Amino acid sequence: MNSSSSSSPHTATEYAPREGGHSPWGSIQQVKERAPGAWEVSTASHGGFKLSAAENRKIPEPLRQKGGWYEEDCLYAVVYLFHEGVKATLNAAQIQMADTSLRNYYPDQYTAATGKPVALNESRLLQSRDHHARHANDWVTISAVGDWREGIPKGMVGVTACLGGRHFHTGSVAGECRAFLVPAEEYGNRLGVGFVIDPDRHPRVATDTYLPITKEVT
Repeated sequence: MNSSSSSSPHTATEYAPREGGHSPWGSIQQVKERAPGAWEVSTASHGGFKLSAAENRKIPEPLRQKGGWYEEDCLYAVVYLFHEGVKATLNAAQIQMADTSLRNYYPDQYTAATGKPVALNESRLLQSRDHHARHANDWVTISAVGDWREGIPKGMVGVTACLGGRHFHTGSVAGECRAFLVPAEEYGNRLGVGFVIDPDRHPRVATDTYLPITKEVT
């Protein structure tokens, strides 16, 4: 669709969201215009921003969202940083928080849009990639349960660990998964984006559904 055509019959009111209208998160319950061409919308379960077609074209392409919808958890930061009208209403702390959020969750797109590199310690996504690359062939935990669960010895944690662990950004697990026992103190002192199992020290256990653990593997 060529929305910039001078012969287009569309007007500003035709792309403005309205109460009862559609959004990617369901029926719109509330609408607030934050700046010209930028509306904040909310639904029963979620919300975010809607930009007009003209304002959406001003967003750097690596971060631009189809349809001009930017959800409120992470992508709101795109509007905060790159919609000049909205940005003018924010304080320094809000702008910094948005910048931090984009570096954390969208480091590649952030760098492509701004030319600014993102350091490893600024992004959990980059940390997850680094961790996955270094431990692609290791058992990395994706879930855990304490010794309150029947079958788990006192002072131990029952964990589900998969080869390569879970991808931070997608939540997907690509490799085989197994169950292990880890001392609670050791597990409590874990660092990074996943605890790496040492098969020589952390006993594998048999289980039909990974957890709860049923018996030790000999």
